[in-house]
Amino acid sequence: MKSTIVHNTISVEHFKNAFSDNNYCLYWQDNDGNNSAFICSVYGYENARRVAEGIGHEQAEFIKF
Repeated sequence: MKSTIVHNTISVEHFKNAFSDNNYCLYWQDNDGNNSAFICSVYGYENARRVAEGIGHEQAEFIKF
C-alpha cells in the first residue's frame, strides 16, 4: 500500500542564527504538524507572514504563525 502525505498547512517558524535573530523559515506540513518540507527562509516577521499568505492562497488549508 502506498502512503500519501498531504501537506495542507504552511508553518512559519522563528529561526535564530549567529547573524540575525529575525529570520523565519516556512514549511509545508500535514494536519498534525509532521512531514515538514522546507519552502524558504524569509527575513522579518511581517515579510514571512506575507509570503506564507501568498503561497497559501488557494493552496493551503491552514497557516500557522
